[in-house]
Amino acid sequence: LILWDLEAGAEVRRLEGHVSLVRAVAFLPDGNRALAGSQIVGENTIGDLILWDLESGEKIRTYDITHDVADIAITSNGDLALTGSVSEFAVILWDVESGEQVRRFAGHTAPVINVAFGPGDDIAFASGVDGTVHAWDVETGELIRRFESNDVGGFALDVSPDGRIVMYGSASGGVTLWDFETAEVLHRFAVHEAYVFDVAFHPDGSRLYTSGVDGKLIEWSGFDQSLEELLDWIEDNRYVRELSCEERERYHLDLSGC
Repeated sequence: LILWDLEAGAEVRRLEGHVSLVRAVAFLPDGNRALAGSQIVGENTIGDLILWDLESGEKIRTYDITHDVADIAITSNGDLALTGSVSEFAVILWDVESGEQVRRFAGHTAPVINVAFGPGDDIAFASGVDGTVHAWDVETGELIRRFESNDVGGFALDVSPDGRIVMYGSASGGVTLWDFETAEVLHRFAVHEAYVFDVAFHPDGSRLYTSGVDGKLIEWSGFDQSLEELLDWIEDNRYVRELSCEERERYHLDLSGC
């Protein structure tokens, strides 16, 4: 891990000691600590999860895990952490201070790439490469809702600040938006040429951002509108790539120009 001084653009220190590729890192709210996890490399299926003191660069705690860590989310008060695993398909809630597991959330049957809390700290979300997103009650561990996408290979997940919309980015370059209450798809649209690596809502909910393997970071606006207005905006502003002649023939579309 490398800690940077943003103002100077200079490296402050390196924190070394993870057993494999560091895939996930999250600051705790106090800004003095960070939780980081490593993912599988080659045949190694066990990573690690370490709490770091950023001031000294020393390890505060190494958590007892039997899997890798693909993503980390922290509650707003810094008491709990959520991790997702590729090797065990696991979604685990941790007590940050004690290093103990609070609970495991059941439901995923494929590698878990992304996790998130929202709205607030009451609901835990996780997305898998099978195209599903699960939402659980943090307090009870009960599965609240399951979202399904036609696009597999989910690499990105976020929840709108008001909790109304769940956003998911896939390996195909597409983004899916769901209504949280009904789990119905609001819209699917192609935004990148391939893998969507990250998605994020602006804190005020009016905009969202997507980034992909194509090297593009795209800002989308109009998301502070009502649900009906939102759907109209997406319909008018969605991007759909040009289909190949083979695809046009397959879907019985106009072949002029092929």
